[in-house]
Amino acid sequence: MKTGRYLTLKKIFREYNQNKRKIQENDFPYISGIDYTKPRVTPDKTQNRQESIMVSNLDKKNELENYVRLVDEVIRWFTIEGYGRERYIQFRLINGLSEFVACEKIGITERTGRRWKRDIFEKSEILGEDVGVF
Repeated sequence: MKTGRYLTLKKIFREYNQNKRKIQENDFPYISGIDYTKPRVTPDKTQNRQESIMVSNLDKKNELENYVRLVDEVIRWFTIEGYGRERYIQFRLINGLSEFVACEKIGITERTGRRWKRDIFEKSEILGEDVGVF
């Protein structure tokens, strides 16, 4: 796995709850209309500010929805697979507990936890390409 993708996935897992909250609170301002007061006969370098704000907000919301969907898909994948890896994802990657504490709560060794983490990130990379994160 490339370092850039690893860091991106790590950030997506860490900010999962925050991203979910942003989407639920509808924290994105939408403009009710587009300003067409200036007639445009020939293309110029001026931009419609309201339209560009609206488009950037929609892009940001779509990006956050893809991030949340990726984490949900990874958790669902490991829930179906079993073995308690979904609890490891919740404790270690989302809640940010240390490796030792997360493994203690689940009842596995730290070595197994590190192996699970590597496997989780490999599956996340594959699902991230499918969801559209990468």
